[in-house]
Amino acid sequence: MDMTLVGTRASALPPDDDHPYRTGAWRPQQHEFDAADLDVTGDLPADLEGIYLRNTENPVRPPIKRYHPFDGDGMIHAVSFRAGRAAYRNRFVRTDGLLAEEAAGQPLWAGIAENPRLSRHPGGWGARGRMKDASSTDVVVHAGIALSSFWQCGDVYQLDPRGPVSTDEIGRQLTPKAATNAFGRLARKAAISTTSLHSTRHTAATHLIAGGIEVTTTAAILGHSTHGDIVDLQPRRRRQLDAAMDALGERLEQMRSRVVDALENSDGHRMATADDPAKKKSPR
Repeated sequence: MDMTLVGTRASALPPDDDHPYRTGAWRPQQHEFDAADLDVTGDLPADLEGIYLRNTENPVRPPIKRYHPFDGDGMIHAVSFRAGRAAYRNRFVRTDGLLAEEAAGQPLWAGIAENPRLSRHPGGWGARGRMKDASSTDVVVHAGIALSSFWQCGDVYQLDPRGPVSTDEIGRQLTPKAATNAFGRLARKAAISTTSLHSTRHTAATHLIAGGIEVTTTAAILGHSTHGDIVDLQPRRRRQLDAAMDALGERLEQMRSRVVDALENSDGHRMATADDPAKKKSPR
């Protein structure tokens, strides 16, 4: 078996924790692992191909007052089978509640066995309200996408069960085009939609060479096997670069001025952004 520690979420639970639902078989798992070529007793059918998913509660922080085992943060365990071999992965579900409590450094929501008025955050999830959505109850697969959910009603978090079982900050599935798509959205907001994420590689190469980095080194940084398509900058090209940077600076200042004017003329109306919770489409 080849096992790799992928990540660890710092636990705020007491080191001598003796809570009956946080010890023994209930002890929380704070580590995320990738394990390939698991040891097998007997033989796995060569034509067995699929994945077993399990959702569990793994509390990272102590409760405000009283802990219930349903309050723990969600973690997906995945065992995949293919060609007579098995592999294992586990990941925390990066829920909004988990990330908010990590940022605050303390529990923010009352558990199911606590009075909702104890919650330190005015918002929350759950049928009764003012609870943390741990997304720790169910996991179902539809059209190749795994969806985790919370027993008290909350958001649905999706991930790729055949991949590394990882999501972005709000639990959405990561795809190879995630960075490209995110860059495109930011570029359009900045009114520079004619650029692309790939073009920034060329910009980086230009600045490296202008800064005195050798062409062969620049090619290696960009992952090019040769440097035939990276041309050294002559003095004329460097002057062009300086002029381009001046123009870019003017453009950025114009953009800043437009944003300031828009805010000043908004008459108190809040501007919606991509991070606005109201724009999320997750079911409640």
